[in-house]
Formats: sequence, structure tokens, C-alpha cells
Amino acid sequence: MVTRDFHSFDAGRRPPIQVEMGRRWLTGELRSWIRRGDGWWAHIGYDVDGSSHLATVPAARIRSTDDRAAVPESTGSGAHQQH
Repeated sequence: MVTRDFHSFDAGRRPPIQVEMGRRWLTGELRSWIRRGDGWWAHIGYDVDGSSHLATVPAARIRSTDDRAAVPESTGSGAHQQH
């Protein structure tokens, strides 16, 4: 059985981030963190050329100056945490 931790952020309280897409860093917001296997993935919303997009990307492609966007510590319990 695979254990997955999930940490989500409420609309209006989502931390701002930048996501690396190709060779560009694009502005967006962190919607949730998802632990898959032994790595964390970020579910994000971002804008490019006036269009909104959703994506799930590895943690290494996210950066932010907001401490709330830090990769969470694993609980190992498959827990869901709402922020």
C-alpha cells in the first residue's frame, strides 16, 4: 500500500510561488503538496500569456520567499492537512 500525505491551501490563502517551466520561471500559487513515494510534488496554478493553467510538478521546480510554501515534513500517515 502506498501512503500519501496531502497538504492543501484554501483559496485566498495560497502562497505565491514561481514555477520553472522549460527555461522560464512563471508566477503562480501553491494549491497543495502531495507526497508520492519518497518525493514531494506541488499542485500549482500559474499564468502564462494571459491564460491560467494547473499543473503538478516536482518540488525542485518550485521556489518562493513565503515560508508557507516550504516542502512539508512527511507525517507518514497518509494525512490530509488543510491550511
